[in-house]
Amino acid sequence: MGVVLGPLVVGAVYAGSTGLTGVFAMLGVVALLGALVAATFCEETAGRWLEEVSP
Repeated sequence: MGVVLGPLVVGAVYAGSTGLTGVFAMLGVVALLGALVAATFCEETAGRWLEEVSP
């Protein structure tokens, strides 16, 4: 879904009044949100056997 919506959203932001600065700001915000979600909901698996972490 991101592959379809990404170019449309980037084009709309670029065509708006913010220009290239707005595009990079939007991409930064999306990356920050992804990092926060991963840090909050992902399980740490370092040093654990596969059998411990697989359902």
